[in-house]
Amino acid sequence: MFPDQLDEPTLLEGLQLVTGRDDHPALDRRLSVSPGTPSTGRCPAAANLESEPAGSGSGRDGLVSPTVGRPPKGAQVTERVLYAEPGSTWWPVLWGPAFALLGLAVEALTGGGVHWAGWTVAAAGLAVAALVWVYARRRLCSLRLTFAILRQGREELPVRRIAAADDVGVPVGARVLGGGWTPPRGTTAVPLRLDDDSTVLAWARDPAALRAAIQRVLRRP
Repeated sequence: MFPDQLDEPTLLEGLQLVTGRDDHPALDRRLSVSPGTPSTGRCPAAANLESEPAGSGSGRDGLVSPTVGRPPKGAQVTERVLYAEPGSTWWPVLWGPAFALLGLAVEALTGGGVHWAGWTVAAAGLAVAALVWVYARRRLCSLRLTFAILRQGREELPVRRIAAADDVGVPVGARVLGGGWTPPRGTTAVPLRLDDDSTVLAWARDPAALRAAIQRVLRRP
């Protein structure tokens, strides 16, 4: 039975069977018909749907379809990642368990008895310590460059503020992006001149690749 074939008594009886109640003010208000209005014997909701002009929506049979959110024009270009470094991989988390397995194998081969509990605790402890270290590195030492933002660690620098990335001198006391006193270990500084003529130090494991990506953004019209 379709919605436009349901009369009011049928709807009321069905609701009473489900809820066990005889009084349904909300349904009474929804199904009420104003005085002087002839009853069509159809559900008002179905009548409202029929009153919609055909083709008024994008759905089938002229019904309005729900709007699917779409990113604004140019958003995909802005968020496109041009260069990124994760700060650390997750491989160090496996070093502890691998060391424990090696120890278990040595004990099993030598026949001196296998200390399962001890090696299990050692593997878990080393894995947790490595997990904390990797997580911190990925938060504090990662970088990502898009057409809109240069993110270094937890700091974000709008690309529109970058004036130059090539042939920029490094003045004494230049601020390091990301909040550290020096670039993270294993990275090299990439000096950037900003729109206020100040100089900041970006950093990357591959400074040439980061500089080339920034220059590509700056050349973009």
